[in-house]
Amino acid sequence: MNLVDDATNVELDWVRAIDLALQDGGPLRLAYQPIVDLRRGEVAGYEVLARFELEGHPPFPLPWLHAATEQGRLSELEQTILARALSARQHLPRNTFLSVNLSAGILLEVSTSRLFAAAGDLRGLVVELTEHERVLDYDALRTAFAPTLAAGAMLAVDDAGAGYASLGHVLALRPSFVKLDRALVEDLDHERHRCAAVAAIGAMAGELDGWLVAEGIERAGELRSLMGLDVPLGQGYLLGRPGPSMAALPPDVAAVLRDGRPGRAGTRPVSSLLEDVVVRTRRRSPEDLAVGAPRVPDPTCGPAAAPVVLVDEHGVPVALEVDGATTPAGSRPMCVMPGEEVAAVALRASGRPVAERLLPVVCCDELGRPIGAIAVDRLLESLARSAASA
Repeated sequence: MNLVDDATNVELDWVRAIDLALQDGGPLRLAYQPIVDLRRGEVAGYEVLARFELEGHPPFPLPWLHAATEQGRLSELEQTILARALSARQHLPRNTFLSVNLSAGILLEVSTSRLFAAAGDLRGLVVELTEHERVLDYDALRTAFAPTLAAGAMLAVDDAGAGYASLGHVLALRPSFVKLDRALVEDLDHERHRCAAVAAIGAMAGELDGWLVAEGIERAGELRSLMGLDVPLGQGYLLGRPGPSMAALPPDVAAVLRDGRPGRAGTRPVSSLLEDVVVRTRRRSPEDLAVGAPRVPDPTCGPAAAPVVLVDEHGVPVALEVDGATTPAGSRPMCVMPGEEVAAVALRASGRPVAERLLPVVCCDELGRPIGAIAVDRLLESLARSAASA
């Protein structure tokens, strides 16, 4: 905080600086840091970071946000950054997402909801909830964000593991992305007790069908430890620094990621077990939403028909149909990414409620859209073969 206070001293004309930052052509710039799929060695998305180019003023956002707060203009500054980020989505490479940081208070404002509404289809947008402000009313936050979520956006929670409050965010909001606090990543390879914390947070994210993101990866040892813990996504200077464009992953970094995965039984990716699925938009009739016990295929009745993945209007899975029976309302299918390992997916699948334990697992791309399904018996067969050959 001393650094912030020094940066916002009276010698700097922060009133003028904020005025300029809110104008088109002002000192506000956007930088993009890659968020990398550690299993496939590809860029999965980009985090938008604000930078400022004004002589005599710091380039990084924290002093500017502090000054805007002091002036009662934080909403204006954050919403200006959000508007620029929404416009930048047109430059997103295919099958990637864009993550933008917003505080809880800004998400509660009607003017922010209008910005989201005016942007239309929000698929490919991730709203990252920062901890600049405490969340006082989770119900109000969920209600305010519901239309944005319905338009296709996803939610991320930052700094998981920094304290009870961050874990409370995860449990209360069930985000699509859980971002590890940098303190857990730093020196992970030298302080092994941190691995237990990372594994525990990863397990919690997995149970909520969220993806874990490790921030602040700066050394190869940290990266190897995260890959050994099967953390799916990561970002940091080692993988790519923030830049003015949405750059691809350098070939040498991609090669390290693809070749550096530890070899042990069960590390085969589930993409090798994918089977075709039928994808259909869920009808909103009472019959389609009726609660009933799901059925699983009966092996004595011959080959089962391909499972049907029911998706919402944004293509996100909401239910399964197996042999004509629909899973209970409110019971989303278990979803995984193609690079996840067979052993980890089998463990999660076995932890589902008994009535759902044998249902197929849905494999999705980074935007949450189904690309195939994995039968539980194929997971078990793959595990058995790996163990037998080990």
